[in-house]
Amino acid sequence: PELKHKLRAYFLHCKSLFRTEYHHDTLRKMSPQLRGEVANHENSGWVMSIGFFAQVPVEEQTNLITEIAVMLRSCVYCPSDTVVHEGSPNNVMYIVQRGVCVLKLPGQMAQFRTMGSCFGQDMIINLVTGTLRRKYVTTALTYSDLQMLDCDAFEAIITSGVFPKTFGVVRRAATKMLFKMYFLDYVMSSQDDVMDMVKTSTYGQVVHQMIVIGKERNSTIATKTLRDPSEMLAE
Repeated sequence: PELKHKLRAYFLHCKSLFRTEYHHDTLRKMSPQLRGEVANHENSGWVMSIGFFAQVPVEEQTNLITEIAVMLRSCVYCPSDTVVHEGSPNNVMYIVQRGVCVLKLPGQMAQFRTMGSCFGQDMIINLVTGTLRRKYVTTALTYSDLQMLDCDAFEAIITSGVFPKTFGVVRRAATKMLFKMYFLDYVMSSQDDVMDMVKTSTYGQVVHQMIVIGKERNSTIATKTLRDPSEMLAE
């Protein structure tokens, strides 16, 4: 009986999911100009609230938001469902369309994610290294309608050659995020040196230094093959 009630409540709530999926299907069938206008009207708020997207040049913003909107997938989580498990791969970003989720980082206060907010932005780290494991847990407190952006879909967008400036912005943000999340003690002790190196050195030099640091600190990331994203643009 408990499962029966849970399923009934879930499918009643999923009416909004079906509407969202119908909306996505309709969006894909629109003319390019109309699709762009609708996608930007509905998605520009949350996209521009993310730090690295806010730095994207104005001339690329409209088309970027449109492409991201088309790639979004919808899902619904029940109360107490775990959305992100600690140790899960960092390959999806989530946007809260409705509901409340809570994000818990070790040693920090819980952070709430409500309508229009995001979590999982660390998926961009995949642009500069292999898939890493997340260090936090995210749980749905209520029925939560979420939209998901897969890292593979996002990577296909920004490495298509249409968004060269966006690619550079996100790549720099990914490198900075990688240092911050996985070399925190090193970054805290010499953050200025690290950022100066990112600005003035080639990515090959930056990658080499990261591997050296990782080996010194017995970091698991030291065993991964770090990628040069510029190679993808050349393919």
